[in-house]
Amino acid sequence: MMKWWQIGLYFCLFLTMLVTIDWLFKMNLKTTIIVEPRLINMGTIKKEEKKTAVFSVRNTGNNDLIIKTVEPDCHCTIVFWTKEPVKPKGVANITLEYDNSITGIFQRTATVYTNSSEEVLILTIRGKVVN
Repeated sequence: MMKWWQIGLYFCLFLTMLVTIDWLFKMNLKTTIIVEPRLINMGTIKKEEKKTAVFSVRNTGNNDLIIKTVEPDCHCTIVFWTKEPVKPKGVANITLEYDNSITGIFQRTATVYTNSSEEVLILTIRGKVVN
């Protein structure tokens, strides 16, 4: 019959093994990316005019790139992105559509979550809204 300390020891070893396997699995699935540009100046936009900016994300690693989600900082920015995994050397597009109703200078960001070594990246659009 096993003693308490033996059960605890085996349990700790089992947990350590699970954490190590999970870490190794996640490390192997990471990739690298290049995003150019990270800032797009949309220039002067007429009030109520929709305007889009397209950011290209190049998968420079050896594993598929997965864009988990893209979160805009404002409801006035709508995001579209490639939902399918992007093969190595492939390119994904992230589109930010700005729908304005207030005149003046604006700057909006979208936070992108991926499985790359740079897990979080910030994309920025800016411009000026006129009547």
